[in-house]
Amino acid sequence: MMLVSLTKTGRVMKMTDKSWKQLERRVARWMGGVRVPLSGANNKFRSGDVDHPSLFIEVKQRANLGFLKWFEKAQEDSEKELKGVPKQEQKKILLVVHEKKSHKVFGMMRLLDICQWDAMEQALYKLKQENPQAYSAFLESYANEMQKRCPGEERKSGN
Repeated sequence: MMLVSLTKTGRVMKMTDKSWKQLERRVARWMGGVRVPLSGANNKFRSGDVDHPSLFIEVKQRANLGFLKWFEKAQEDSEKELKGVPKQEQKKILLVVHEKKSHKVFGMMRLLDICQWDAMEQALYKLKQENPQAYSAFLESYANEMQKRCPGEERKSGN
């Protein structure tokens, strides 16, 4: 993307848009948010690269991502296992990483999968506004499932 700027003398100057800014804009568009200009150390009032209603989004771009090989291997294995299964019924890939001697465990997914989940969350928010009873029933079922499956914040082995 090419931006145009005027100098003090009124001369037109071309500026190239940095690739990390382009990435921040794409992520904002995909996730239904708004890019925060001058985020980070340059902004005393806002942090995070994308303003979003339910996620704190920080965007980083690197030449090499060490964990990417693990993710690609998981994707290959998944494709082998699910050969012939329609794409919409295939499992989403979750790469779980843990640093030794730490209690923190992280899960990484493709942004597209997270985007789809976020869209579902936004649809649930609309359901809450339009049909509070149906939303309450869903929330109760969801809370029960979460309690059975997900480690609690208070447990040291989880997050």
